[in-house]
Amino acid sequence: MRHMFPVFFALAACGTEADSIPTPDPVHPTLDLTMTGGLTEKDHVEVAPGVFMSAELEASGEVKYHDLGLRPESMLDPEGMFGLAEEEPSSIIGGGGYSYCYNYSTDYGSDTTRYGDLFGGNTSWYNYVSAYSYDYEAPGPGYDYHYDSVSTYVSTEAGAYVNYVYAYAYIYINGRYAGYAQQYATPGRSAYAYGYWEAACRGGVLEVDAYTYNSAYNYDGQSISVGDRLSTTVTCCPD
Repeated sequence: MRHMFPVFFALAACGTEADSIPTPDPVHPTLDLTMTGGLTEKDHVEVAPGVFMSAELEASGEVKYHDLGLRPESMLDPEGMFGLAEEEPSSIIGGGGYSYCYNYSTDYGSDTTRYGDLFGGNTSWYNYVSAYSYDYEAPGPGYDYHYDSVSTYVSTEAGAYVNYVYAYAYIYINGRYAGYAQQYATPGRSAYAYGYWEAACRGGVLEVDAYTYNSAYNYDGQSISVGDRLSTTVTCCPD
């Protein structure tokens, strides 16, 4: 597992921008068309609160969104969320003629300010992406299951209530822009965004990338913005 750390950081209206990571506006965030391949808001469809897919991709059925109805606190441990180990086990042939396979991979980034008085305390962020492939076959009709899925999660927790707190992610599946997830609170202390999709494998693998952004802002000029890229690939189970 690769631990990712912030590549853009700003306090009190000053900051440094990392290569290739655009800087979000913490107060009036708008789509970065370089990240969407030129797609504007009208080219997206809202498939769940705060989750927007490319309308063309959603209509094609190549990628399907699923609302798992998960609570935010259940997403803090992606391995535990699915009851899976981090490593990728081999396919298993069991007694009675059944077989199953699951492969799982994740990448995440998290950090917090330390000894800070920004917003009256330390601000933290936690983001992850995961890819998951599962296949189960048993004797008899109607007992075969197969699915391949990806998910992403971004969250921001301010040290106290602020004028704006914001979490955002641009999602790519198998190298193709799929959409974005966003959530903000004004005023608020925390924001989170989550998305889960089923997608077809390409060349025997399933890949997910997310460009994540976490920010908080006060009208007095205090602000923090963090950008990161998370990426993971899983080997797909035979169907």
